[in-house]
Amino acid sequence: MPNAFSTSFRQQVGQWHQLRHPNVIKLYGACDVGLNFFVCEHARHGSVLRYLDACDLRDQTPWEFLHEAALGLLYLHERHIVHGNLRGSNILIVSDGHAKLADFAVSGGFTGPVRWQSPERLEGSPPSFASDVYSLGMCILEVISRTKPWSCEQREDNVICNVTEYGLLHLSRREEFANDEWSLIKRMCAFNSANRLSVLTVAYTLELFAAREQAKLADPQSESCPDDEGDAGLIPEADLDYLENFIRSDLDRFLFNDFKALHERIEQSKYRGVPIQHFNAVFCEFEGALSSSTQDKSLNRLMSARVAILTAQSFYRRTGVLWEAVNQPGNMPDDREMQWRHCCTQYFNAHVLELLKFCQFPSRQRRLLKTENDVLAFMGFLRAEIDGHASDYTADQLSIIEQACHINDDEMLPVTPAYYIPLSELQNYSTTSKLGEGSFGSVHTAKWLDSEVVVKEVKLEMAENCNDHSLSFMSTSTSLASTLSAVTENPELQKQRGEAIRMFRREVEIWYELSHPNIVRLFGACHVGDPFFVCEYAKHGTLVEFLRKHPDQIWQKLHEAALGVQYLHERGIVHGDLKGNNIVIGADENAKVTDFGLSSVMNADERPQITGAVHWVAPECLGTDGMNASPRSDIYSLGMCIVEAIRVVGNMPRSIPWGVMENAVVKFKVKKLHELPPRPRNCTDDQWGLVARMCKYDPCARIEIIAVVDELGKFAQVSEETTACDERAVDAVSEREGVVSIVAAMKQLTIDSDSDASYKAKLARIYRQLWSRIGQAVPFSKPEDNTLWRDAEFLAIVDDAFGSTKRALENQRGTLISYTELALHGYSLHRRLDKLIAYKRLGPEADCMIDLDWKRLS
Repeated sequence: MPNAFSTSFRQQVGQWHQLRHPNVIKLYGACDVGLNFFVCEHARHGSVLRYLDACDLRDQTPWEFLHEAALGLLYLHERHIVHGNLRGSNILIVSDGHAKLADFAVSGGFTGPVRWQSPERLEGSPPSFASDVYSLGMCILEVISRTKPWSCEQREDNVICNVTEYGLLHLSRREEFANDEWSLIKRMCAFNSANRLSVLTVAYTLELFAAREQAKLADPQSESCPDDEGDAGLIPEADLDYLENFIRSDLDRFLFNDFKALHERIEQSKYRGVPIQHFNAVFCEFEGALSSSTQDKSLNRLMSARVAILTAQSFYRRTGVLWEAVNQPGNMPDDREMQWRHCCTQYFNAHVLELLKFCQFPSRQRRLLKTENDVLAFMGFLRAEIDGHASDYTADQLSIIEQACHINDDEMLPVTPAYYIPLSELQNYSTTSKLGEGSFGSVHTAKWLDSEVVVKEVKLEMAENCNDHSLSFMSTSTSLASTLSAVTENPELQKQRGEAIRMFRREVEIWYELSHPNIVRLFGACHVGDPFFVCEYAKHGTLVEFLRKHPDQIWQKLHEAALGVQYLHERGIVHGDLKGNNIVIGADENAKVTDFGLSSVMNADERPQITGAVHWVAPECLGTDGMNASPRSDIYSLGMCIVEAIRVVGNMPRSIPWGVMENAVVKFKVKKLHELPPRPRNCTDDQWGLVARMCKYDPCARIEIIAVVDELGKFAQVSEETTACDERAVDAVSEREGVVSIVAAMKQLTIDSDSDASYKAKLARIYRQLWSRIGQAVPFSKPEDNTLWRDAEFLAIVDDAFGSTKRALENQRGTLISYTELALHGYSLHRRLDKLIAYKRLGPEADCMIDLDWKRLS
């Protein structure tokens, strides 16, 4: 980032790091020392424009990409973030084929490319939600027509004049757009910002256009227009009438009547195709939402008023889009919007009244708060209302809620953590959405902010006992804290739950800070009541499941998993439970490490625990006298994952490392006999050699993770750095005046450049540390007497470092890009040294090079 002030840069990093959404580019990290830069998710396919130009016409789905971009923008606006720089080149297509927004959070003083900017922005107003909607409208114009906005104007000052004086009046409709599509652009780009659509309405309209696009791709002859064949396929009216039995609120009644009127309109217009398909799909979702809401406990309904309104808003906007698809907007019921707002206001006011009565009267609490989980969940809900929605209540109402939580200066509930996602924010989350269940809990699909996610509900070991412990002696105090103290007077139950929640929160706190392509992305979690995680969906299942279908990708996936483990170790985190089922394959087909329940931070007071999965556990961790998990025990477990993967690919009867062997036998063979599992018949000598080095009985004899990554990369033919012998490097070094003089000369060059008031001084520090490490290996005797100086890869590193240092520090003029490239190349040379030392375990002169902690420079 050129000319970036540290405060501004850190603010952007902090803001971006908190953003976790399927349609927003992920931030993995950043550097604010020396050259400021971000490290973020790689968009393999580039911008949406580049992707559409490159792919086959039959595979082009521009409306789907625009819909995903709108969902990403909706997420930003929900978090009060204005993008400010929307254009086609900032909508990127990642490896899984989905669109994501990039380059947001620009400063208010930056106007951005004028062709995408709204009239008020070009006149100097700050960016806003409305200006973002305008820019997204220009993106639609750009993506569908494949030309930049205002392409008829060569000069940008003419563009500014047209936009600020006339808006879109001088911009004629393109032939690529249907009437409703062009109408959407005009309403998004209205001259008056107050008349523009909300991004929520835009997202639902684009959802309809994307559905129409998919229908046309499936059947190029299909049309979404009136037809004499009538309304074949439309849901029967009797199904609508039956749904009336499930109506529970005025919101439900309004939407039900809206669906009925829309159904009648579609019948009269005799539409077919996409409008009918979309109506049926939306109605089925509405039916499911109504039926599941009738099964909700009263307590859940009390805590889910916000999600009820959000869900209802979703259906209201989607039916509004359908009204426009089958009707002219002017023929829509005139007072529809006014009635809807009135209905939502009444619903929320009734909810507030019910909530306040509940907080004030213990008799109501007694009826609904049956367990400790219920009390904790409700207190968490109240805490979130106070932290996030205080402005929705009057001062008196807020005081009643605070009193219920017993919040005062002496006794304050913890502030809601950044990762907190209350149950009330999840849509379509019910028992019917279950993907699987096990001893750990259950996994469900759900929608969070209109995006598909996975919810992992965690069973606490003491939950069964706790749930049976009824609140038989409710305090007369209106404080829920008093209620909680009543239910937790059983010390054993209190201790068990406290320990379980502490472990859950530890996992969340570790996981939430992790950002890497090979780590499952955590969007958030809920730690009160029944705890759960909200994370990305591993579309292709576990590593074991994936390899059964794609055995040829074994080494690529193992290499990716090792990169994830390396990332954990770089951050001082031990996983502690590595096995095939804890490596999953995401929608982008990248292997990702997950399940951090047994993880812990190295050097912390609390040591990581050990999994009960004996087949993968290192020998030093087995038994009651076993040691704590460590990075070296993770290496052993990863080696067992390799054995497991090879067995899967070889179609062996049982894929786990020791096959059908009982746990007791496995423990004896590993702990007492120091044996490895039987070598699979489809395992080569090189592959088994790697397993043997990873799974040495002595932890200190195991190779480092950096070497494991390198070896697996070779097997996958994606090695990060070449380790081939570079004869030219050997010759180049031997021709110089001597290795000692080379090191001395390069160190002096870095010292001379350290005083430069430019990026060169920062480069000098990177390369001076590199030459200090190399210098540690220079022996007092002749170079040929030293094993390290006879190694071709080490000589290649020295030669590369020599050339790079001269390029970095002797060049008087350089661009920011060239400086950044040279800095990153310096870091890569440090890593090559690390790999060489870790993999080959050369003499003691190599060990002293590891002592210099070069990573602090980055």
